[in-house]
Amino acid sequence: MTGSWRAGWPALVVSSLARLLLGAVALLVALSVVLPLVSGWQSSVVMSGSMAPTLQPGDVVVVRPVAAADLEPGDVVLVDDPDVPGSLRMHRIVAVGSGGLRLRGDAAPSADTSLVAPGAVHGVGTLRLPGLGLPALWAREGRTVPLALAGAGLVALLALSVAHRGADDEPRRPRWRRARPVALGAAAVLLVGLPGTADARAVFSATTGTTANNWTASSYWTCANAASTAGAVQYYGLQETSGTTATNGGSLGSAANGTYSSTGVTYGVAGPRCGTGGTSAVRLDGASGQMWTARSYTSPQTFSEQIWFSTTTTSGGLLIGFGNGASGGLSSNYDRHIVMTNAGTLAFGVYDGGATHEITSAASYNDGKWHLATATFSGTVGMTLYVDGVQVGRDANSKVAETNTGYWRVGYDNIDNWPSTPTSRFFAGTLAHAAVFTTVLSATEVANQYGVGPWTCATAAGTTGAGAVQYYGLQETTGPTATNGGSAGSSGNGTFSAAGITYGVPGPACGAGGDSAIRLDGSSGYLWTTRQVVAPQNFTVQIWFATTTTRGGKLIGFGSGVNGAQSNQFDRHIYMTNGGLLAFGVYNGGYYTVTSSTTYNDGRWHLATGTFSPGTGMAFYVDGTLIGTNTSTTAAENSTGYWRVGYDSLGSWPNVPTSSYFAGSVAHAVVVDRPLTADEIAGQYTAGR
Repeated sequence: MTGSWRAGWPALVVSSLARLLLGAVALLVALSVVLPLVSGWQSSVVMSGSMAPTLQPGDVVVVRPVAAADLEPGDVVLVDDPDVPGSLRMHRIVAVGSGGLRLRGDAAPSADTSLVAPGAVHGVGTLRLPGLGLPALWAREGRTVPLALAGAGLVALLALSVAHRGADDEPRRPRWRRARPVALGAAAVLLVGLPGTADARAVFSATTGTTANNWTASSYWTCANAASTAGAVQYYGLQETSGTTATNGGSLGSAANGTYSSTGVTYGVAGPRCGTGGTSAVRLDGASGQMWTARSYTSPQTFSEQIWFSTTTTSGGLLIGFGNGASGGLSSNYDRHIVMTNAGTLAFGVYDGGATHEITSAASYNDGKWHLATATFSGTVGMTLYVDGVQVGRDANSKVAETNTGYWRVGYDNIDNWPSTPTSRFFAGTLAHAAVFTTVLSATEVANQYGVGPWTCATAAGTTGAGAVQYYGLQETTGPTATNGGSAGSSGNGTFSAAGITYGVPGPACGAGGDSAIRLDGSSGYLWTTRQVVAPQNFTVQIWFATTTTRGGKLIGFGSGVNGAQSNQFDRHIYMTNGGLLAFGVYNGGYYTVTSSTTYNDGRWHLATGTFSPGTGMAFYVDGTLIGTNTSTTAAENSTGYWRVGYDSLGSWPNVPTSSYFAGSVAHAVVVDRPLTADEIAGQYTAGR
C-alpha cells in the first residue's frame, strides 16, 4: 500500500512541491549569501521594527556599496551604529549635512540622536528578502520554539521531497538518491548561509518624549516664531480660550483673522510642546467644528501650508485646504488641501482644471500623537508632502493648481471626488499652529520647524537660552583648556586632565558646531574648573553622556578639591552606579538622592539634569522627562569649591560605584544658577535628540 502510494501521482505532486519550496528558499538564501560574495555587497538580517512597514524584523536586506557623494535623502543605508560600537544600524537618510548624515527609522517618531559619518556607511539597501532571516532572529533572541518548528518544517520538506519513487525497477540510481543532493544542498545553504549574514539593528533612537511632540520650549524659539521666521502670511496659533476670532499672527495681520464655528470647538486643550504661550490647541468634534478665513486669494500657484494635529479618528477629514466657500460654507471649487484618509494616511492634492493630482503618505498618523503636516507647491518644483519634518511624498510633474478665488480653511470643507476621499469632511481631532506661506519652504526649513531650528545645545544652555553661568560644550580638539560659553566668560574656563581624554569623538546631534564630544577613559580623564564659587543653593546641573560602563562614575558635581584634586566636601552631583542607574544628590547632614529606575549604560546619548532650590527641593530629569523628586531637604551643603566633570570623590554615597572616574563620552556640561523649568529641560533635550 505504502509502496504503491509513493509510486503514484499524489506522491509525485507532494515531492515536486516540496522540492520547489526547497529550491526557492535555497535560491533566496543564495541571493543573500552568494550574490554579496561575488559582487562585494553585504547582507544583513533586520533585528527590530523601527523601519516598519518598509522592513520587518527577520527580513534580509542586501546592500551595495556607494560613493559618499551619491548618498541622498531617502536612501536606506547600513551603517556602523554611532551609539553602540561594534553594531550595525539600518535606517533611512533624512538629511545630508556637513556634520554627517541624519538617519531615521520609518516607524520612529523622530530622527536619530547621533549623526553618522559618510565613511561609516556600508551600503544602500538594494534587495529585500522578506522573512528569510527569521531563524537568525529567533536564534539571537533565544526563541527555541519557533526555531525548533522551523527545523521540523525543514526536515518535513526534506522527507517529502523524496517521497515519490518511480514504478519501474530499472537498474539505475534510485530517484530518492537522485533527489537527495538537491534537498540536502538546499538545507545546507539554509543552515550555513544564514548565520553568515550580519544583523542590523534597525533601532529606535533615544526616547524623544511623551505623546506630546517635543518642540523647543525656549521663549525665543516657538511654533509661532518658527512660522513667522519662515515668512507666514497667515498664522493661526489656535491658542484662543474662547470666542469666535482666530487671531492671525502672520504678516497680513488682523485683516486676515479667522473665524471659528459657533459649535464643535473646544478651546485650550493640550497642544504640542511649542514654547511659552504656544502649548495649547483647539479640539474639533468631527461634526461641526471648523475655522475659516475671510481673506480671499485668486489662484495661488506658489504656496506652503502647514498644521500640527493629533487624532485617533478613523473617519478622516480635512486638515487644511483652499476653497471658494465663503464664511465656512461648502466649497464647489476646492483643492490645495491636506486630507486624512479613513486609514490615517495623509494626502496632499491639487486640481489642474482637468484632473486631480495627489500624493499620499505610506504611514498612518491617527495614533493620538502630535504630528506636523507640511505641503509645498509651485509651478517650477511641483508638489511635496512632509510629515514631522521629513519628506514622505513628491510629484515633480504636477505644476498647476486650480484657477479659483477662495479662502484657506481648517478642519472642514468639500473633499469629495478625490482618490483619498474619507468618510467625513469634518476632522475630529486636535489642531494647532496652522500656517500659510506664499513661498515654497525648503526641506531644511520644514525640518527646522518640526525639530531644532536655530535651537542648538549651545544656545539652549547659553546666555540667550537657559542663562548658564558655566557651559562647557566639550567641542575642543585638543587640551588643556575647556572653554566656558556661559555668562562667567573666560574666568570660568575649565582644564582638561593631561591624560585619559580623546577629543573630537561623535557627540549628540546638537546643531552647527556642537556635534562632537570628548571620551573619558575611566581611569584618568576628567575636567575641573578653577573659578572658586560659593556653593549655590539654587542651581541646575546638566550633562549629555553616552556609555556602556559597568563601573559607574561621577558625571558632574561640585567639590572642594583645588586644581582637580580629590575633594573632601562634595555634593550637587550626578553619578552612575555599576548597574547603569543615575543618581542626583545633595548633602545636608545626610545624603539626599533621587535615583532612576532605568539603566542608561546602553551606549546611546542621554541628557541628565538635576535641579535644586530650598523652596522646591530636588528634581531629576533624564532625556527631558522628570523621573523623580525629593523634597526632604531645604538646603544643600555649605562650602566653597569648583565644578567637576568626569571624576571626584563619591565617598559613602548610596549605591556608590566601583569607580569615581566615568568611562564614556560626555558633551555640553551646564551649570545654571536657578532651577530650570520642565519646559526648558524638555526643550534642551529636543535640541540634542
